[in-house]
Amino acid sequence: MTNQRNLNEPVAPTLSPRILIVDDEAQIRTSLARALQLSGYRVAVAEDGAEALVKLAEEACDLMLLDLRMPEVDGLAVMRRAHVICPELPIIVLTGHADLASAVVAVQTEAADYLRKPASLDDILSAVGRALQAREARAQRLSVLETLARTAEVLRGAPAAQSEPLQMESLLQAGPVALHVAWQRVYLTDGDNVRSVELTDTETAILAFLLARPGQVVSCRRLALHVFDQEMDQYAAENLIRPLIFRLRRKIEATPQQPRLIRTARGVGYFFAG
Repeated sequence: MTNQRNLNEPVAPTLSPRILIVDDEAQIRTSLARALQLSGYRVAVAEDGAEALVKLAEEACDLMLLDLRMPEVDGLAVMRRAHVICPELPIIVLTGHADLASAVVAVQTEAADYLRKPASLDDILSAVGRALQAREARAQRLSVLETLARTAEVLRGAPAAQSEPLQMESLLQAGPVALHVAWQRVYLTDGDNVRSVELTDTETAILAFLLARPGQVVSCRRLALHVFDQEMDQYAAENLIRPLIFRLRRKIEATPQQPRLIRTARGVGYFFAG
């Protein structure tokens, strides 16, 4: 007979994610804290970078919302030190001073997202949800990969060894475009404005392949082989890749009908010209 839990036995509650808000503007801290609490999150606040690092060391957080420009310890310094304290901590950057340089540095420091003030509460809550889901998915993928690695060692008759750290994230940058491959998010700059766009798996794979080879014409057959791991003739490859390029251009080009970033080499393929 299988053991069954006593229905009268209390069940330990599952704690909701704890979010640390770091901003030197009291009104922003209060508004964000209220919105997140109403959405079911546990919230802590810090008015500067030094206080944020103390709170991170005192109690674990599941996500941090972080202003970049703060006195003494700025946001980028907080990010670097936070990842030493909590290596898997997702950080969403909120800044009123967006530019490509800060976006690239934020992504290189493994920011989960980058939002420009004044961001709407809907945008912030959506970014928080995405970052927490991505964190959970990453943890699950890592667990599966580590299990498979250990299983492979056992099947080969070798003692199970601790696996090497997995490089789950990478950044590609060319011209006004920075692509965070693992997060499937591209950052685009236009003057003082920076916007971010989510991509699909295939769009990310195509853009990453082109970004890694700026100015180099890549055929549809080569793109199809890279993205789908299938050899195919030119006609089939063009019919497969062309609509994907069209969708990608609609997301990242200011004028998709006159693309400036992903250009066509007629009869040959495509290249990144940013």
